[in-house]
Amino acid sequence: MPRLRNLNLVWGVILIFLFLFAGYVRGEEQSEGEIINRGIDCLRKGMHDEAITVFTKAIQLDPKNANAYYSRGAVYAMKGDLDKAISDFSRVVEIYPGYAEVYYNRGTVYGVKGDFSRAISDFSTAIEIDSKYAAAFLNRGIMYSKKLNMDQAIFDFTKAIELYPEYIKAFCNRGTAAYEKNDLEQAKADYNKAQGMNRSYADAYCERGSAYKNKGDLIKAISDFDKAIEINADYAEAYYDRGFAHFLGREYDRAWDDLHKAEELGYKASPKFVEDLKRVSRRKE
Repeated sequence: MPRLRNLNLVWGVILIFLFLFAGYVRGEEQSEGEIINRGIDCLRKGMHDEAITVFTKAIQLDPKNANAYYSRGAVYAMKGDLDKAISDFSRVVEIYPGYAEVYYNRGTVYGVKGDFSRAISDFSTAIEIDSKYAAAFLNRGIMYSKKLNMDQAIFDFTKAIELYPEYIKAFCNRGTAAYEKNDLEQAKADYNKAQGMNRSYADAYCERGSAYKNKGDLIKAISDFDKAIEINADYAEAYYDRGFAHFLGREYDRAWDDLHKAEELGYKASPKFVEDLKRVSRRKE
């Protein structure tokens, strides 16, 4: 099924937004603007804790500085401090409720936390504000797929594709949702479309491999994971999924090799999977 890893996080482009947003919600004094710029500079340099300190100072100077709350919330999200990110994004909504991006980002954080219903609500609000928000349709579709509402998921993925015909992630996710509905022709068409747009797009192979794995077609699943890893040798989740496929195929040594590689790359394995693999392989690693 589609994974949360496919949620479109916008932290990578947040600096552009910050420069546009600074001073727009409120006419800040120059001193506040300078503080925000200093925080943005810290963020650019990867100095997350320092950026939080700077944005907090801006909030202390002006408790209604939506830009500072948004900026600090984004940094909290990047650090994985999701509850604080939600709190700051919620404050922005109170101050400036008409900005779709804030709902989108808060919805993304809710999705990462596994609160799919609230995520759907926020993505829906973002879409109400901006009916052409393709990424919001994509993320809402992923949330619906997590709730096993594949028809609504496919509707949203299709809408995202209509708005952005080259949206590879939307094709990948729609293909997986179609596969879950046993619409194999549509699934194959969507996966092939995604791969045709970008042969080096490892996610397309990993998504299709996951779908094959879920349906028990382990040979095709492993072949797709192999291709994903060939494209991206540091693709931790592809190693993990391939290891799980080897586990299902009773290739336990290979499963251990892939699990170790995934963990080496920073992937957090399911404790149950590890215990099951230990039990059936009779290894204590």
